Amino acid sequence: FYGIDDPLYLFPLLFALNRSGVQTIGFQHGLYSCNDFGYAVRQCMSFEWYDKLVVWDQLWADAYIRINPFYPKSSVLVGIGAEQFEIEHTPNPRNRQILCMYERFLNVKEYVWFLKALINAGFSLTIKMRPESTVKDVAGEYGFDKEEMKKIDICDHIDSELISRISLIVGCKTSLLYSLLT
Repeated sequence: FYGIDDPLYLFPLLFALNRSGVQTIGFQHGLYSCNDFGYAVRQCMSFEWYDKLVVWDQLWADAYIRINPFYPKSSVLVGIGAEQFEIEHTPNPRNRQILCMYERFLNVKEYVWFLKALINAGFSLTIKMRPESTVKDVAGEYGFDKEEMKKIDICDHIDSELISRISLIVGCKTSLLYSLLT
């Protein structure tokens, strides 16, 4: 069984799969944080989990192992993560372009307030989309009006050409944001 590592919904399924002898592999879906209930409680006790877990990169392997002391270190496999970004960033202080992540699992109202403040201050945004999302989702969920949408570009992937135009990266709770910092 292959699945994402959502700690809030998978416990009953993984319990049944593990008891039935089905081998399981999980893939990192998001941020590993002590502030996330599904991971925070694991510092106190063991939970049903995947036989193997594939994480983005070494940063996330270390984070997962630190907040999940009952999970065997040998079961965490490091994926390609940040290594796929061979990016050299040369800051340009006059550049007014910001890369931000399309995030939904946070206080959207506060995040959008911040993004709109950046637009009102004269910045343009490039929003890195989630695979399942559309421009209509961004406009609707974030409440951007037509004038604000004129200052927003959408991208599906991050590469050196995009980063060369960016002066600031903004986000709250996304594994990609942390991977870009490494």
